[in-house]
Parts: sequence; C-alpha cells; structure tokens
Amino acid sequence: MNQIGTIQLFSDQFPAEAIPVRVIEQHGQLLVLEAIGDSMRLQSLVSNRSVVAIMSEDGDAVSYTATFKRMSGGLATIKYDKSNLLTRRHFERLDTKAELRFASIPTNQINQSRLSRLRWMKTETRDISAGGVLFTSETELTAGNTLLLSLSIADVSFPSLLAGEVKHCRADEDEFLVGMRFMTNEEYTQRRSLALLGQSVDILKKFNTQKQASINTDIVAKKYDKHRNGELV
Repeated sequence: MNQIGTIQLFSDQFPAEAIPVRVIEQHGQLLVLEAIGDSMRLQSLVSNRSVVAIMSEDGDAVSYTATFKRMSGGLATIKYDKSNLLTRRHFERLDTKAELRFASIPTNQINQSRLSRLRWMKTETRDISAGGVLFTSETELTAGNTLLLSLSIADVSFPSLLAGEVKHCRADEDEFLVGMRFMTNEEYTQRRSLALLGQSVDILKKFNTQKQASINTDIVAKKYDKHRNGELV
C-alpha cells in the first residue's frame, strides 16, 4: 500500500526545476510513477540516469539519489537505496546572505500601530527556510516578540511581507543572531497584534501551509542547482 503519495524529481536535464509525480505503486524502494499535469518533462528524462527524489517520511522532507527508468503508457519508475539519503529536514535550509528589513510590533500601543509608523531596520540573513530565518540584528530582540519582515531571494517565491515570532536571540561578537519562525495564515488570525494592523497587511494571508510547501520546493531546487554547479550549500 502506497504511503508516499506525491514526490518531486530533480534532474540535470531540467536544472533547478522540480518535476512533480504521483506514486501509484510501491514495491519496497521501487516506485512506479505517473506525471502530475504535463507529462512531457517526465517522458523526456533519460532512462538509467540518476535523479534526486524528494519525498515525505514521518513528516520530514527527505531526498535520495535514485535511478530513473521510463515505462510504457506514460509511466516511469525510480529505485532508491535508503543508504543514499542526502537530506532529512522538515524544511530545507539555504545558507545565504540576502537583504532583509524587519519591524517589531509594539503590543503596548497596538491600536495605534500601522505599517507606516513602525520602525523598520535593515540587516541581512545568515540562512533561511520555508519555516523561518536566521538573521543579524544590531539590537537584542526578546523571544516571543512578533515581527514583520520583508526580503527577496532570487528564485524563491517568498511573499513581499511575512510575519513571525522571535524564537531565540544570542550575542555574536558586536551584534546579535536572531532566529525567527514564520507564521502562516492559519496562525495570523489568532495574533491580535497582527489582526489589528488591518487591511494593510492582508498580504500576510497569502502565506499558508501550501505556500510554505511551494517555497520549500524552491529552496530544494536552488540548493540542487548550486550542488550541480559545484557550489557549497
């Protein structure tokens, strides 16, 4: 009985592009696949070549190297070995330095708070995932504080505005390293400090669990592309 559902394939033939497929049969580590949507890319893959397969195991995103083979009827198979595990993480992390702007939401004056009145600070990321970000700050931030954040990373489809919660903050030489967990739309409506900002932050509602999964795919693809080009990730 199939316990995997849908997976994503990455191949040198289509750099940094995920090929979504559905598992219709599973025989140990041999998976029979059909395309989701357009089948052209799946049928264009060369048989007996190595691919990277991203799938879910016990709630984590895992990636394996696998051998791809085409079948008749638009189907295909991959065979992977558990010893060929590349990564295991709920959200894949990308080490990158990118410009970031953040603002703390003052809970003691929340009724008067609006985006234009917030104090925005500019800094840069250390690493990022679909679940959160590690960035530097000139000032110490308190764990539990709610932040608004704006950033842009090439080939990763983050919305223009995100909300998050400070999980930890520690001194690092002459600055602080801040770990922030992103909040999804499902949490957004439960945060009074965000809800009272009104329609000006409706963009936050676009960041839901489906968008999170899409961003995770973008990051996996970006890391795979860097690995293919011999860059450290």
